[in-house]
Amino acid sequence: MTAHIDLACRKHCWNLIDSYGMICTGCGCCSKVKKDRYENRIRCLERWLQEQYEFDDWMPEFRETQERNIKANIRSFKRQLRYYRAKLEAIQSQESGEVDD
Repeated sequence: MTAHIDLACRKHCWNLIDSYGMICTGCGCCSKVKKDRYENRIRCLERWLQEQYEFDDWMPEFRETQERNIKANIRSFKRQLRYYRAKLEAIQSQESGEVDD
């Protein structure tokens, strides 16, 4: 007999793309440790960005809309990547004892 246990998402799940707001995927994007949380969010964003670049499921009647959506997703993922990389860099420089000028 095999058992599979699912955990519900946290109340404010960050990774709704993978979890659909229902089942925790264990991605770590909601980690209590900021450094871990930011690293995991960066990993998800990089994967999602790559999926957008590799998209090849075009539907002729919706191609224009799909292209607009992909461009918007790419813009959004890149913006979020810049944000979380800066946050992570700040944490890492703080841990190493560097002082910002």
